[in-house]
Amino acid sequence: MSKISLTPNASGTGTLTIAAPNTSTDRTLTLPDVSGNLVTTGDTGSVTAGMLGSTLDLSSKTLTMPTSANPNAVYLETISFTSAVSNFSFSVTDYDMYEVYVINNTASSASAHLYLAGSYDNGSSYPSVWTYRSRIFYMGSSTNSDNNGSSAAYGWVWNDQWNGLASGTSGVIRISGVSDGTTNRRLTYSAYMVGQNQSGQQVQIQGGSANDDRLWNRVKLGLTAGTWYGSTKFVICGIKT
Repeated sequence: MSKISLTPNASGTGTLTIAAPNTSTDRTLTLPDVSGNLVTTGDTGSVTAGMLGSTLDLSSKTLTMPTSANPNAVYLETISFTSAVSNFSFSVTDYDMYEVYVINNTASSASAHLYLAGSYDNGSSYPSVWTYRSRIFYMGSSTNSDNNGSSAAYGWVWNDQWNGLASGTSGVIRISGVSDGTTNRRLTYSAYMVGQNQSGQQVQIQGGSANDDRLWNRVKLGLTAGTWYGSTKFVICGIKT
């Protein structure tokens, strides 16, 4: 028969009390056959990763992910297409800068440009105040080209598609100059894209700004012609400084 031994501490002066609850039901407390410390509801920091099971079923629980008061970068959402659409928009008021990762940009029209536009009235209008510049490097060729726009309805992010496909066209767009709701700013963007279009494999570096200081609160990404295919995805992240 195993035994139970209670050992006091010779250096302590406190009294430990084991109290029964207000119950009329017999209860049995079974100690585990391992050495260690008991953990109570008043304890903090005692539960370690090694004390948790390798598989935890939390399907019935509501989990809240920890965040800091000022996170440097936060994943916001992934935009993918289950049906053909030509544009989408998102709010730009909660973070100082946004990064949009473009994955497999695929359009139905060979003449489609991927563009960026800005709104200061939550998407009711997107003014034609953009100046942008595009530098295109053709892989395997010394021929390069520039495209420029002034007072345009949008800023270019990617040039014409390759026969309406270009499923390997990917890159990143950085958007800054967004408003905190109180300060007028000049919305700007830069983009680095690699892929295929009608002139072959290319690297495209784009950048531009809205020539108007506003409380910019929404950004739209879209195609100048046709619609996206279902393989296109946009991953949006917000950055605090």
